[in-house]
Amino acid sequence: MSSPEHSRASDAGRVTIHSEDAYHRYRTMTEQEKQDFVRREYEQRNAADPYATSRDYNARELEIAAIRAGLGTPGKLLDLGCGNGYTLISLGEALAGWDFQGIDFAPNLIAGANQLLAERRARLKSVPQFLERDALVYLADMPDASLDYVLTERFIQNMPTEAVQVDVLRQIRRILRPGGLLLMCEGSNDGFEALNDIREQMGLKRIPSTSPENVSAIRFDDQAIERIATTELGYVLRSKMGFSTFFLIARVLHPLLVAPESPRFDAPINNLARDLQMHAPMLPGFGSNVLWILEKPVP
Repeated sequence: MSSPEHSRASDAGRVTIHSEDAYHRYRTMTEQEKQDFVRREYEQRNAADPYATSRDYNARELEIAAIRAGLGTPGKLLDLGCGNGYTLISLGEALAGWDFQGIDFAPNLIAGANQLLAERRARLKSVPQFLERDALVYLADMPDASLDYVLTERFIQNMPTEAVQVDVLRQIRRILRPGGLLLMCEGSNDGFEALNDIREQMGLKRIPSTSPENVSAIRFDDQAIERIATTELGYVLRSKMGFSTFFLIARVLHPLLVAPESPRFDAPINNLARDLQMHAPMLPGFGSNVLWILEKPVP
């Protein structure tokens, strides 16, 4: 989740702010043009920065903690849209015996992933492999029932249309082995709007759903995507995690305390909010960042 009020020069290389013209043109583009637009956006990032694809580093670390907690026994895991590989490298530092593979369509990010991998290799218990590939083509070419886990982290929400989002979920189920898990860390529109509602009630401005610095997000309607996943696609919803404690502090309390100054992602209170959330139940409800864990059932 991003907000213009958090923008700082220190965010350079972690965010791409488009012109108003480019922001509005995105809505009229074809699916392929939208994908090319997003690729060019990520090509502008500082891929050697661990947080090149997510400048709210506290929220990113919470996502990684939730993903780690959601994993079961070691197996073969594919990270679709892995960015600069920071999540897989973090998991590889903590977990032994895994076969991690990350793919991304941005050459710059894959180069950054391999640079981070080289820098941290001595600390790794499981060593990821990173490939520059178009994830949609890669998915279509993968054999059935070939993976134990698939991870997406804000990958599906940046697909060009809702129809493509659903097709990605369908393809992921196809390539999972029976009993395999999809760890889907994506945007919840319910949580996004609930947080905006409480911000508004406390006298803060609503965070726009899209903006020149967040052009492509299509967040999920929770009930709709859960119904599609379970009823239409045949997944079983095993768990749903979120970071309500963190977001209430970082996006509501923090802005109120520093007003009329603008809040910062790197403010000490946000670091404390992350630490508190690490020790509190990871519940969805406030904030768009949600981890759904979906299982392909055993026949």
